[in-house]
Amino acid sequence: MKIQDVTKNAPLLLCGIAVVILGLIFSFGYMSFEAESPTETAQDEPANFSENSNSSRTRNGRLSGNSGTPEKNRVGQNQSTGTLQGFSEGKSGDMLRAAGNSQIKGYVVNHRGEHVVGATIYVLPQYWEDSPTVLRTTTTDTSGMFTLDKLRDSYITYTIVVTAPGYAPKLIRCTLRNTPQTISIFIEPGSPVKGKVVDAITSQPLSGARVYFQYYYPFIQTVTGQDGRFHFENAPDDDIVAEKEGYVRKKVFTMSDSSHGRVVAMSRVSIEKHRIDELIIPLEPIACSIRGTVVNSANQPVAGAKVRIKPKESSDQYGAHVREIGPTKEDGVFEIRNLPPGQFRLAALKGRQGKGVAVDLKPHENKTDVRLVVPNTIMVSGKVISADNNNPMPGITIGYDGFAERSTVVTDNRGEFYFQTIVDDQYKIIVEAEGLVPTESGDLSGTHGGQTIVRKLPKGAGSDDVVIKLVSTSSISGIVTNEYGSLCKFTSVRAIHQIDNGASYYEEITTNHLGEYCFNLPQTKSSGLRSIVIAEQVYGPQGVKAVTRTEKQTRVNLQMKGTLFRGQLVLSDESPLQGVSVQVYYIDSQSGIKILAGSRSTNDAGSMSFELNSEVNALFTFHLPDGQVIDQLIDGSQPTGKTGVAFVYDPLKKSISVRPNDSDVIMYNETRSNPKVFQL
Repeated sequence: MKIQDVTKNAPLLLCGIAVVILGLIFSFGYMSFEAESPTETAQDEPANFSENSNSSRTRNGRLSGNSGTPEKNRVGQNQSTGTLQGFSEGKSGDMLRAAGNSQIKGYVVNHRGEHVVGATIYVLPQYWEDSPTVLRTTTTDTSGMFTLDKLRDSYITYTIVVTAPGYAPKLIRCTLRNTPQTISIFIEPGSPVKGKVVDAITSQPLSGARVYFQYYYPFIQTVTGQDGRFHFENAPDDDIVAEKEGYVRKKVFTMSDSSHGRVVAMSRVSIEKHRIDELIIPLEPIACSIRGTVVNSANQPVAGAKVRIKPKESSDQYGAHVREIGPTKEDGVFEIRNLPPGQFRLAALKGRQGKGVAVDLKPHENKTDVRLVVPNTIMVSGKVISADNNNPMPGITIGYDGFAERSTVVTDNRGEFYFQTIVDDQYKIIVEAEGLVPTESGDLSGTHGGQTIVRKLPKGAGSDDVVIKLVSTSSISGIVTNEYGSLCKFTSVRAIHQIDNGASYYEEITTNHLGEYCFNLPQTKSSGLRSIVIAEQVYGPQGVKAVTRTEKQTRVNLQMKGTLFRGQLVLSDESPLQGVSVQVYYIDSQSGIKILAGSRSTNDAGSMSFELNSEVNALFTFHLPDGQVIDQLIDGSQPTGKTGVAFVYDPLKKSISVRPNDSDVIMYNETRSNPKVFQL
């Protein structure tokens, strides 16, 4: 090559050399980065997680957009089984379970009907022992009102304690069932109570015994002196519990009585009450204990677990209701002392409760080597596709039982989803899609707001991959409103569906936050099948319709309305029949299917009342004292107006006739061909 050629091409050569040098530098840097930061795998990562009851459970909080697909690699079947690492039952678990978007609000009112200003309200878990978690706290404002925010409302029961100067503490329990609660809490001054704890065998006083009011916070407790005596100045009307090491703890219910002062009863429902000047609590020296270990499925000790113990039969005498102890330490060991003899059921709790173990204790017995297994954490990855063409189905809601009750995840644009759950040997996937059901008929366990698939796992499995195929089906859907047209959120909706060969099946769901509901129905060969759908709230009007289903979607909107139906059951001589069980069903005249509307027992006057909707006929079923079961149909097609119906039972003819209690209000329909049908 000539020198002038080299000179002419020098810029090109320099550029080439620069590219090579940069490539070497980049490659070296990349290899160094790889050496320092090994590739992440799901196997190396601890199973820490966060959870939102309305979204997917995420691993380290990382998902691709709003989908249910994780950024990192899928979990393989060889992943080791584990429990919730880094998570412990106790305060953190209690706080996580209580986290939500609902509230409890209301007023604190005293015995004179006045609103109490400056009262302190504490919210605690339903059960706790010596170290409670205060979930929420607030004070009443100048109008005596309080609000407790950010509480989970998926059928969780909370203990609420109210304290105020000059009043006895008040304890109530409040369950949030998918909707906020408004309550009034009544408080009043307490009264003194004094007593003595003694040995039940020798009657000698017991010093050092702990005496307390269970589940109150701040603690109301004391310790007996050498004479075994205790004293509370401003005691609430509630259970006093006494316990001492080596003795079975005992519970006594005491309350203030306007005519007798302080009284005592062996239970809250006991009619017999005794006035007390000094309460004597005898403790029996027959205490038992249970000691054991909480382990995972690999038989390794588990830290951070609670142990829940419940007697086979409730014992008011010993106060041995549900108890929770823990959390366990690194060795997983637990011990429960001062138990009465009897049969108990124990279970370990970490995230969710494991399988129960039965234990039978004899007097003075110390049971050891009890092993309780906590559920395992598994990773579930899946895909939802169409059964017709195997195309992915995005936007399908997948429900599962998570750490804090029911949680959901939505399939991404590839139809994929991912979540982490806690299982024993099986878990459930709930597919929530209107007009679509899974084809896995062998695993289909029923419907409850979606189709439930039960997935069984081999022992020690740490993950599961699932493909769900959906097929189109008919459905019934609609909205529920009250009599004023407002949406009824989180309202119970029940249905009875006619299917092939004259059979029928029952199911129930709850409306969502928009008042919507949906029932997916099985494929049938027959046409013109009927359903009855009923929406209801506790002690309120009902919305009910009987409809003929279409092949695809049947729209049924329900309005909660009704008329108070009053009836009286009497004998032929007009003497009332009391204590008779009466069930009322809505019945479809075309298909004969029926669904329970309510049940009552007649009172001393033989009377009963039901809130009935007139859009569907009502069938009254009487279970009479002589063993007869008689049905009586009430026609809902006529205007109801005021109601007052007498059902007259003739024990000789074994029949019931119907007449109005007020002839100006209730009229017979003389042209009715069926004499058993009475029109309102």
